Amino acid sequence: MNIHRQLIFLFLLLLFTSCSSKKNTLNPTGTYHYNFENQNEYNAILLVKQEDRDSINVSFDLSTGAPYYHVGQFQAILPYENNKAVYGPLEIDSTCRIELNFDSLGVSFRQIFQENMTGYNCGFGATAYADSLYMNKVSSEIPAIE
Repeated sequence: MNIHRQLIFLFLLLLFTSCSSKKNTLNPTGTYHYNFENQNEYNAILLVKQEDRDSINVSFDLSTGAPYYHVGQFQAILPYENNKAVYGPLEIDSTCRIELNFDSLGVSFRQIFQENMTGYNCGFGATAYADSLYMNKVSSEIPAIE
């Protein structure tokens, strides 16, 4: 009987430690928006749908506005852990990495720049960058992502 208790204790201990190794993650599902003060300038929209505990489907569009109107776009299903997802389209550009860090109010972007980076990294237009964006969550409704 004592061995059974020890085995149950060991099982529960392993279960607890494996579950606690990952932080609880926020459900990032919703619509996020960034808009420069002037409506004709830099703006962006991000649609997110959590597919399962470990992945999210994202659709991102940004525009730099006048006078160049360069754009940046991507849609992908990304791994999601510890409130973070990383976009890196190796088929487009192996130097592209964009981190999305979610919190309860929105999402911050960090575009990881490499040496000799041009404006076209990540398949974006010359002056379109996602670095240092903070987008506010404007809706928690499940968006339609095609």
